[in-house]
Amino acid sequence: SRQAPGPGCRARWRNSGSEGGARAQHLVFVLILAPPQGWSILDHQRTTGSPVLTREYYARLVESFPFLAGADVELAAAFRSTVSRVRLPVGKQVFLPGERAVSLPMLTAGCVRVYKTGHTGREITLYRFGAGDACLLSADSILTGQPLPAAAVVEQRGEAVLVPAASLRRWVHEHELWRRFVFGLMSH
Repeated sequence: SRQAPGPGCRARWRNSGSEGGARAQHLVFVLILAPPQGWSILDHQRTTGSPVLTREYYARLVESFPFLAGADVELAAAFRSTVSRVRLPVGKQVFLPGERAVSLPMLTAGCVRVYKTGHTGREITLYRFGAGDACLLSADSILTGQPLPAAAVVEQRGEAVLVPAASLRRWVHEHELWRRFVFGLMSH
């Protein structure tokens, strides 16, 4: 039996063609209602129905992301009950080329390096984002539905809140403050 390791994780085998007409099998892992493997949830209260982020933590988060101060009570409550707080250990691969972003990481501490690997194997750093920043490529992938063109790895141990893709799309569509935040990422 081919099983994926760990709870909340499902796997399936997918056949795909390759060069020369040969077929290859790839194991595809799907993470269900959990942060990426290796990231630890700090506030795991979703099952009890209480907010994932406390009002106190949200107030501290506004210091890192001042645009959140403009959220009305309803949007702030939706944000607090939707996002997850995660720890980011050094060396953790955040995403790989070809994956689709499932959430927007908004860093409250630490540093993440986004890079591409050339055909010679040499890594080329595209940018870094740290406390008070979010990942531009993740936002782009979520809004366009395109796969991520690069990889990202945690360089300095940190912490982030993860905004689920569906919530980000909805908030960008419905709220000017989220549109300004995301378009601001793209203008830097």
